[in-house]
Formats: sequence, C-alpha cells, structure tokens
Amino acid sequence: NPSGPGGWGAVVCQEDDLGNVIHLWEVGGGVNPASNNRMELRAALEGLLRLSELPGSRTSAVRVLTDSRYVIGAVTKWIRTWQRNGWRTSDNEPVKNQDLIEEIDQMQRWFQSTPTWVWVRGHSGNIGNENADRIAGGHAIGSPPEHFEGPVSRHPSWGPDRSVAPPKPRAPRA
Repeated sequence: NPSGPGGWGAVVCQEDDLGNVIHLWEVGGGVNPASNNRMELRAALEGLLRLSELPGSRTSAVRVLTDSRYVIGAVTKWIRTWQRNGWRTSDNEPVKNQDLIEEIDQMQRWFQSTPTWVWVRGHSGNIGNENADRIAGGHAIGSPPEHFEGPVSRHPSWGPDRSVAPPKPRAPRA
C-alpha cells in the first residue's frame, strides 16, 4: 500500500534453554504513507532495537522470524551487492528502502553473533507472527492495540504452546 497508512509490529521473545518463550515485549507503530516492504523492514529493525535494550542481549543468540522473504533477502544476501554497486540495483535504479536496510545492517553488527533470519509462512498459526500482524494491523487502521510486556504466562492470547519456532516440515505422504 504505497500511498496509504501502514503499520508494523514485532514481538521480542526471551527463551529458556529449551526454546520455550518465557517473556515477551510487543512493539509497533504506524506511518502514512507506507509500503508493505517498508513496514516489514521497520518491524525487523524495531524488534532488534528493542532487543538491544535488554540486559545481556549483545551476547545472546538472536533469531529473527519474519514472513517477508524480501526482508531476509535484503539484509542477508542482496545488501553486499547493493553496497558494492553504490546502492544501485541491477537495472541501475536506486535501491528502495536503503535507509532501513542500512540501519538493520548496523544493528546486526552490534550483536556479537550475526542474527539468524528465519522465514515463517504468514497466517499459518505461528503465534509470534500472528501477534505481530495483529499489532501492525491495529496501527495501520489507527486503532493501535495495547503492547504487552511481561511473562508469557500473562499474555492474553499466547496459549499453551510457548514456542515461536517455525513448524517442523511434515513427512511426505506415500
């Protein structure tokens, strides 16, 4: 939606040693005008920024789950080519969203280990992704939801499955 309002949302999770989420921080916002790619990038950036404010996060393993293949490609693959080419595409056009991509790259370098980027299918039941979409949607329509911060056991919609890992692939049917 390049000419209308947009929203972004991110859910920052602290996990225990078994990968179970134990604490959550929700962040979100909105802008007008917005594009979907800018909102996806903004969500990733703001999630990393919120995480960087938490004690001990610089040395933590960081995993970013997103339903945007554009974000993953931009910050893990295409960025180095764009930098070498003076932020021009293969068609010699300026790279869109350069500002946000550069900020994410800077945040990635802040952590001692490079964050791992994981694609999750949108609207597939991944609770972290569903909550990020809920936050973004609320901001996009000018009705921002309350942002939760606290133990996952107190989150109103998290439910018994406290893992944010992408679902395991199903075995092929015979």
